[in-house]
Amino acid sequence: MKNKFGVLIIGSMLLQASCVLAVEDSTVDSNQQISMYTWIEVEGIENGRIKFDVLTGTIVDAETTITFAQIPDQICGTPVIAIGSLAFEGCDQLQKVVIPEEVSYIGDLAFANCGSLNVIYFPGNKDQWEVVASAASLSKATAVECDILAN
Repeated sequence: MKNKFGVLIIGSMLLQASCVLAVEDSTVDSNQQISMYTWIEVEGIENGRIKFDVLTGTIVDAETTITFAQIPDQICGTPVIAIGSLAFEGCDQLQKVVIPEEVSYIGDLAFANCGSLNVIYFPGNKDQWEVVASAASLSKATAVECDILAN
């Protein structure tokens, strides 16, 4: 059992260090560990950075200057499967979010106080969206576009 646990830890560490990202004013290389407390620039996120927990696949925080967020399927080789509670809270310039189908959970108030947010695109169907976003607390003025609205 100890050997399996050791392999799991090593595998997790390799996932954490599998890419190069711009961090603060420096670059994280493949020999450094990326923690969920590190601001990173991610392609598809405009005018700001996010914090990502590679162990859970969760976006945990976002700079309030973000104006558009096309959340990628993966960050550093880790699938993005969740948007944490309050992750985009206060991003009052955020206008549009594109969420990949792999995201299976959106935390409480993930988009709270995002007064400019008017469209969220989710590639699944309406039933999937309702399960994923049950705790997201979106404004009634936010339109949610799903690929299959009939389900």
